[in-house]
Amino acid sequence: MKIHDAFLYTSENRPLISENAGLKALYFIRNPLDIAVSLAHHLSASMDKAVENLNNESFSFCNRTDKLHNQLEQRLLSWSSHVLSWKEQKVIPIKILRYEDMINNTFYTFSEALKFIGIEKSDSEILMAIKFSSFIELQKQEKEKGFIEKAPGSDPFFRKGKIGSWREELTPSQVSKIITKHSFLMKMFGYIGGSGEPLQI
Repeated sequence: MKIHDAFLYTSENRPLISENAGLKALYFIRNPLDIAVSLAHHLSASMDKAVENLNNESFSFCNRTDKLHNQLEQRLLSWSSHVLSWKEQKVIPIKILRYEDMINNTFYTFSEALKFIGIEKSDSEILMAIKFSSFIELQKQEKEKGFIEKAPGSDPFFRKGKIGSWREELTPSQVSKIITKHSFLMKMFGYIGGSGEPLQI
């Protein structure tokens, strides 16, 4: 099952995602600079609004009260708060996977994920799965059959998936706002250097 929610607790101090929800979780992390670009296109919003959302400690999906949503509200918080909420929780064992490693070192990253969740597959089966879940294949499937999570009127859900596309689409001011807000975790996960400069991944 895929979810977007941050790891939060209910008003009764129970974890929203309990230990009964699953044995383990794979947590996918991506450079917030690239997420801003993806989010802007996904929400059909401006880049400024996407940056604001990434930095917003109260950010949610499906939280408008003037329309009926087809999903429950999903509280995301800011990018850093979302990452920390999952990284620091002790309820469900997790493995953090960088999106960039999934692109640059696909076989190893996917194999390690399978080991973590206890699925045993041969190298040929893993390679076949990678082939049929490639971005090009997903774009083809979306074009032919559509994709249920695509918002009406928005860009294709599987738009680019490129690493570093923020370099062509974000202004220096937008980049600075994201790095200033999230520098601690961006350094930890190798997205910026010690002086705050974006790294080529």
